[in-house]
Amino acid sequence: MKYTNLLFYSIFGFLASVINVVIFDQFHTNLHSTMLIANTIAWFISNLFSFFANKHIVFKNDKHSRVDYLHELGSFFSARAFSWVIDMGIMYIGVWIFPTHPVRVKIFDQVLVGIINYLVTKIIFTHNNRNIINRFKRKK
Repeated sequence: MKYTNLLFYSIFGFLASVINVVIFDQFHTNLHSTMLIANTIAWFISNLFSFFANKHIVFKNDKHSRVDYLHELGSFFSARAFSWVIDMGIMYIGVWIFPTHPVRVKIFDQVLVGIINYLVTKIIFTHNNRNIINRFKRKK
């Protein structure tokens, strides 16, 4: 079962990375958006895709109320905000400090961010780790 989750996560993570790179390229190259705007839009859309894929397909977590669903969505995006910061750091370093084509940097960036995201996502959606989310809820 664990290997199946990893396989599905890898497939959907790859698809999310493709979505991220394509949207970033469209906004940055074709629409001439700043790197910050293009990267943020790409991050949001690819993470929205990732949330639904991970919740319903990878970790098969369909048994919660609307409130639980919104808490998971909030936890997911809160955790992914950390990866957005890393994503932006890699993009700025790769494009401005070591002048490299933004799409090449974005592809490299997605590999590193994908590894971080897997670890965080597993904590959010795995039933064995529900107590972590419950502790987070109680602190509010």
